[in-house]
Amino acid sequence: MDESDYMARNTIKDVEIINIDDLYSGHNCLNKYTLRIKYFDNSTSEVFQRESTIKPIVAGVLPYDVARDKVVLIEQFRIGSITDEVSPWLFEIVAGIVDKSGEDIAVMAKRELQEEAGLVSKGLKFIMQYWVSPGASDERLSLYWSDIDSNKAAEFCGLRAEHEDIKVHVVTSEEAFALVRDGVICNSLTIIALQWLQLNKHNLKSVG
Repeated sequence: MDESDYMARNTIKDVEIINIDDLYSGHNCLNKYTLRIKYFDNSTSEVFQRESTIKPIVAGVLPYDVARDKVVLIEQFRIGSITDEVSPWLFEIVAGIVDKSGEDIAVMAKRELQEEAGLVSKGLKFIMQYWVSPGASDERLSLYWSDIDSNKAAEFCGLRAEHEDIKVHVVTSEEAFALVRDGVICNSLTIIALQWLQLNKHNLKSVG
């Protein structure tokens, strides 16, 4: 794919939104879109409908102790994996949602690092943004990493008022990579973060 392929892409201007129906509003929301799109052959589609889950603003943080080459993982129950035949408790990195009006995403990420792992960020660095499941949701996640002191990680965390019960694990980076290879870590956020770390950890520098 050369530069001309990128320049010739369809854009948001090639979408005609005719109507949006609010189907459900709760912890997540569900909208039904009635729309038309431009096809790649420059024709226009018939009117069709798609449902999309509307998610809050989300950020994930990979806590990595550069000096000790340690990764901090958290383990908690997830309703979306309730049908997992092994366990709906997943090994993850820290993540959270913006729950205060106007809160900066980076500020929220540092707060979640404290709430979910008992850690203080030495310096938050942006990695990427990506669509989590664009076939069914508008969730676009901002991924960061933070240098931390893994010796200060808590053993258990979580806000019981929000029904959180979190167990904290400190592992070497190679142990974390093995958990991905073995299928023990099986959620996209954590896999993406750890594969990024595997590619980049030798270029990361300790803060402070």
